[in-house]
Amino acid sequence: MIFAIVLGGGTGARMQSDLPKQYLKLYRKPVAYYALNAFYSCEKIDKVIFVTSNNYFDYGLEISQKYFNSDVLVCTGGNHRYDSLMRGVEFIEEQFGLDEDTIVLTHDAARPFVSERMILDNIAAMDEANACDTCIAAVDTVIEGEGGFATAMPDRSKMYYCQTPQTFKAAKLKELFLSLSDEQKKGLTDAGKIFHLCGEKVKIVEGDRNNIKITYPIDLEIAKSIMKQ
Repeated sequence: MIFAIVLGGGTGARMQSDLPKQYLKLYRKPVAYYALNAFYSCEKIDKVIFVTSNNYFDYGLEISQKYFNSDVLVCTGGNHRYDSLMRGVEFIEEQFGLDEDTIVLTHDAARPFVSERMILDNIAAMDEANACDTCIAAVDTVIEGEGGFATAMPDRSKMYYCQTPQTFKAAKLKELFLSLSDEQKKGLTDAGKIFHLCGEKVKIVEGDRNNIKITYPIDLEIAKSIMKQ
């Protein structure tokens, strides 16, 4: 089976809003609706799971009931992104079981413009690897820095910006995650890094520059402009 795990556990502190960004309205619907609907509408996806924080579990249920006839399943996540992802995997295992063919696509609830093309490309990538990241090529020079000084200037032609979806063979994801030390888990800003740390290949899937993540107030205005197009 193929599952989508939409991660909506963020607090949205940088949004300067009482509500987390994923629950703010974008043309009369919550931001999270658009991400959930993209996966819900894709025939290749068997089930969509919306992972929320404990404080906003009822918001998640309301979105599922109002827009998806409660067919989107809702569960609570953890304190960190990787905790929420793994809680989504555990939920799938509890409800449906896991085997070597189970595939999970994970996506940010605050990225409303994921396309069916990206979803299908992520699924197709599982024929070549156990993990893939959706990325766009870097257009700016990227440097590494520490203590206020540049420490490395990588070749821009080899640099990418990571987006979501990210897709994994679920059983392999669980196996590798459990093999990591607590110190390694602290540095997980990207789920694909779980595979990278364990020496596994991570396939790159082409993203889209419109596939923005709503993080700051200006991003909501940019999202409105993209929708007008």
